[in-house]
Amino acid sequence: MDYGIQVFARLGIGRASHAEIAREAGVSVATVFNYFPTREILVLQILEEVAKNLTALLENLDQKNVTAPQALYNLMRAFADATETHTDMVRVWLEWSTSVRDDIWPKYLVFQEKVVNRLQDLIVRGQRQGQIPADVDPRDAARIIVGDAHMVVLMHFAHQAARDMDGFLRHLIESVLKIPATSLTA
Repeated sequence: MDYGIQVFARLGIGRASHAEIAREAGVSVATVFNYFPTREILVLQILEEVAKNLTALLENLDQKNVTAPQALYNLMRAFADATETHTDMVRVWLEWSTSVRDDIWPKYLVFQEKVVNRLQDLIVRGQRQGQIPADVDPRDAARIIVGDAHMVVLMHFAHQAARDMDGFLRHLIESVLKIPATSLTA
């Protein structure tokens, strides 16, 4: 799976192949076919692995010891960190998120909806606890945060300074949630 993600990140979803994964892993092409019997299964399983790994970031979202805005900031900070620690996975996600093709786009929409729903639930929790104003639309705010994940990746690949990334993330959460500046901690 790791070699598959590396090849998908390097060559793209459309060009990655069993043969390239075999070459990267130092195994026979037949061995790769044992794990992924068809091209469709190969693509599906690689994308599912990327979704699983990114969804794992959401597991820490329901931090009861921090406010909902802080939990959202922490999530975006973890995603920004993943651009450094899991660059190949993030590259595959970025391409997947913009590949509006019949074979993979519906799967991305399911993944995106899951993420939006989780963020929306957290925003609603923050509203119930008085941490986020009632006039913030939870669904729209969640969509904006998910959409700005693309900007986080673009900033990473443009080699923006860490302080610029942190400033962007703070401004994103504070402005989308209509909360005071300096209410988030690093």
